[in-house]
Amino acid sequence: VKPDMVVWEAPIFYVGGIAGYIDDTSHIAHCYNSGHVDTYSQANEYSSTSYTGGIVGRSGGTVDECFNLGNIDAYATTKGGKYTNYGNNYNYYTASVLAGGIVGCQLNGSKGQIISCYNCGNINASSYNLSKANPNSAVKSGGIVGDLFGGAISNSYNIGTVQEFDNTVLGSGVYN
Repeated sequence: VKPDMVVWEAPIFYVGGIAGYIDDTSHIAHCYNSGHVDTYSQANEYSSTSYTGGIVGRSGGTVDECFNLGNIDAYATTKGGKYTNYGNNYNYYTASVLAGGIVGCQLNGSKGQIISCYNCGNINASSYNLSKANPNSAVKSGGIVGDLFGGAISNSYNIGTVQEFDNTVLGSGVYN
């Protein structure tokens, strides 16, 4: 895929240069993205999450022998605050970004895999929560995967830069 892809102002989405979301029965192989992937997730009355990857935004399956040349810019914002859930339990609105050169978020235990992939694109990920008291917002970014929530990475590498910003207290993690 070569053209640039821009997605703006959705509360939650899965965006990738090849596919936005694949489940545990899916296998993407022998492909590449050279386009710029630019996402902006904005929510005023609820949480906002951006799953952004050069190949796949959110994956439970296998990504095999793929590469990304395009830059990734992922941004999420929310006005923050808390809302009541089931009486006196309070939940917080969140603004989270999971951005990776190959996959934004890799799920699914042993079934999800990233095999023999590489990233040359630069990753810029940022999250801004207008209510800085929110402990749940986060930025997780990396040259290969933004968040490795399960699965495995093998024989893969990154040569792009990874930059992130998060104005909340949870912090961030970089997976290169």
